[in-house]
Amino acid sequence: MKFDNGKDIINFSIPENYKKIGIKLSGGADSALVAFMLTEIVKKERPDLVIHPISCNASTKPYQSIFATKIVKVIEENTGIKFAKHYIGTARTDDSLPVETYANDQTKFVNSLKEAGLIDSTISGITQNPPLEVHEKFGVDGPIDNRTTEKTYVRKSLNSWVPLINTDKKGVAGFYKKYNLDWLFFETRSCEQHTTNFTNHCGVCWFCQERKWGFGCL
Repeated sequence: MKFDNGKDIINFSIPENYKKIGIKLSGGADSALVAFMLTEIVKKERPDLVIHPISCNASTKPYQSIFATKIVKVIEENTGIKFAKHYIGTARTDDSLPVETYANDQTKFVNSLKEAGLIDSTISGITQNPPLEVHEKFGVDGPIDNRTTEKTYVRKSLNSWVPLINTDKKGVAGFYKKYNLDWLFFETRSCEQHTTNFTNHCGVCWFCQERKWGFGCL
């Protein structure tokens, strides 16, 4: 299915042999957009698809399940598409542990769902980083994975898809504008500050600065 914001074009469909799709829903704007895209695919191409939200709470900033639940609800209300069971795990984010610990724990949780036959594959909202000259000005570390060189939507080794991999946050904002998704954006949270107070974005972490650069607001 084609998604076009006037600048970025994504041609993305789910192969017929996949029926149970896990959407890795963090509570942020990127994965929320992908969840919306999936509902469009269900409505227009694949009514047989079963979509399972998957969230993994970080132990020192456990906002994912809270905001992912809000996203599921508002997408269901605005699209009429119902999601299947929401799988929620927990991953360690203690400052004394390597930064990769959270990603590794999340991967183990997702793999356990695949091994149990609960999902066939996963789709996530990983995006392209802003230009180097932009995110160097953020002054803090960003994602641990390289998000600037991958060009394919398909990650065969992980049995997963990343449809936004060639789209940066301004492109994501373009899709929100094109599809009139303000109702979705303001339910999302991108902040990665270690906290249990989720009333505001911190505004200074890498992900907050990326969100403000892309959308012009938090």
